[in-house]
Amino acid sequence: MKRNTSIAAFCLNVIISLALLYFIYVNHSYKVTYVCILNNNVYTLPLSLMAILFVFTGMIMGFLSSKITSYRNQKNVSAYERKNESLSVKSEEDTAKIKALEAKIKTLETALDAALNKD
Repeated sequence: MKRNTSIAAFCLNVIISLALLYFIYVNHSYKVTYVCILNNNVYTLPLSLMAILFVFTGMIMGFLSSKITSYRNQKNVSAYERKNESLSVKSEEDTAKIKALEAKIKTLETALDAALNKD
């Protein structure tokens, strides 16, 4: 299932890349004018360059967001592992206490039987 998903993702990536290249090829002569809101300057760039800038910006933002998500998930996994380990240790301690108490009870029963049979 995972292999089919990766193949589908690769095919989709190839199709989108080819569509972007076709868009850039067809629209390389068109110009786009925009006003930068940071410094109120007017810029004129080719539409193909704008498309490339948007794609690379999207790729960088996607990469950063996946890294942030991966980091958060790794922290959660580590926390769950520590919690599971502490629960396991506590369970082992409880089991050891129960065995010690059972041994004490058995010793007391043996001593009681010996005291009762002595009379």
